[in-house]
Amino acid sequence: MSITQPTTLSAAPAGATANDLRSQPAVGVVGAVIAIVLCLVLGVAVAPLSSLQILGAVTTFSLPVLIASALWWHGWPVRSSSRLLDGLLNTVLIAGVAVVLTALAQVIVGRGDLSHLLSTTPAGHRPGRPPFPSYPWTLPLAGLIFLAMIVLTFVCDRWPLRRLGDAWSGIAAIVVAWAVGLAAYELLANWDAVIPPPVQGALGLHNPAGPVSAFSLLGWTLSVAVWAVVLFIPLRGRPFARIAAGPVRSLAGTVVVVAIGWGTFLLLSGPLSLTVPEISAGCGSVIAASIIAGLIFEVWPARLLAAGPARDAGLLATIGAMAVAMFVVLKAIGDANSTWPPSSPIYLWMTVCTLNFLAAGSILWYGVWRRWPVAAPAAPGEGH
Repeated sequence: MSITQPTTLSAAPAGATANDLRSQPAVGVVGAVIAIVLCLVLGVAVAPLSSLQILGAVTTFSLPVLIASALWWHGWPVRSSSRLLDGLLNTVLIAGVAVVLTALAQVIVGRGDLSHLLSTTPAGHRPGRPPFPSYPWTLPLAGLIFLAMIVLTFVCDRWPLRRLGDAWSGIAAIVVAWAVGLAAYELLANWDAVIPPPVQGALGLHNPAGPVSAFSLLGWTLSVAVWAVVLFIPLRGRPFARIAAGPVRSLAGTVVVVAIGWGTFLLLSGPLSLTVPEISAGCGSVIAASIIAGLIFEVWPARLLAAGPARDAGLLATIGAMAVAMFVVLKAIGDANSTWPPSSPIYLWMTVCTLNFLAAGSILWYGVWRRWPVAAPAAPGEGH
């Protein structure tokens, strides 16, 4: 994958017409409908509050494995002549690994509690030692690991791990993302502003005692991730195109997205007085819109314009409109379907819906199911 010829994006096959399912916007509509259905099933058919508490953590831990499967492994480990069978089996594998990783995160963040790994039971509502569910305690760690995987995949253009080949590079990327995310969590996170130390001890919650509130890390993480996604998926890293590929461009891109993301979080949480859940929901909407526009619709309709500032402006306008629509519709659905306690605000559910269902569903359909049942995406190296 490279910024000029990325393996994660492909052009419509040569000779496709506007009425052909191989072309845009028809293929994009199919992918978007599948992602929306997945969101409605997992986020709405399952009661929204239950969806957040049961699926919020495990689906976030699935994201690095999903990205590896779709964009690093290109169909490995299950490869056959049937895209349907490959997609089904690889999806089951991703889900299984995500459950294991969520259980590991429980142990790291506090203590293992498999009976409440996927649970809606609020801490402290039972006699004796309270349960330790994966939500919300593992979310800050999950977010940091996700951010590390996004930076490795898109900002660093898989450098230097791509030298290991598809299978091993993806495995190495997951390990590196976990190492970076865990190091950041242990150095930065502090739970004292969220929950008093005596209650931490009763829960079994481990407090790294870093300088940043643990839940503030969620807003910071997604504020950085949104810039990494926008600049390096729909815009394909063009602001850095003059820098030679390799360590210099990887370092420059990482420094820029972290700096701009940090500034964005400070602006939103400071002068604009937005809460961390509100920031997370907004960033999740932009990330999902960027992936749908850049990956599923392959930058249509902006690509009908001549390459240059006008095309980029049209693409960003499309992403903005999609993000606003997602935010407004999900807020209306959430308000109509659940009563939200302070510990589980609607905006966190909206974040899970946009990031873990809509964005992840798009990547799953594109890279794991290889756009079944329509034409498969171009093979790595065949993008435009």
